[in-house]
Amino acid sequence: MWVDTFTCYSRACYHAAAKIITLYGGNQQFQIEDGADAAKLEIIPNGVDYERFASVARASGERRPTVALIGRVVPIKDVKTFIRAVAALRRMIPTSQRWC
Repeated sequence: MWVDTFTCYSRACYHAAAKIITLYGGNQQFQIEDGADAAKLEIIPNGVDYERFASVARASGERRPTVALIGRVVPIKDVKTFIRAVAALRRMIPTSQRWC
C-alpha cells in the first residue's frame, strides 16, 4: 500500500515539475519507471570539487575530534541517531566538537 502511495506522489510531482534533479544517475531509471519525463531529468552530483580546495593550507597543531552532519533535517536522514551518537561522543571525549 505504501509503495503504491509514494509511487502516486512521485508521478504527480514528476508531472508537475519543470525539472527533476537528482544527486545520483542511478536514480534516473527509477524516476523514469515512476513516470518522469526523461527530458526533465538532470544530475547534480554530490561531492567536493577537489581542485577548487586543493590549494587550501591545512591547519597545523592539534585539533579536537570533530563530527558533523551535513544533510536535510528530515525523518529519513535519522537525525535522532546522529544526536544520540554525538551525546555518546561527548561522554567519551568531552573536548570534541559537534556541528549540524
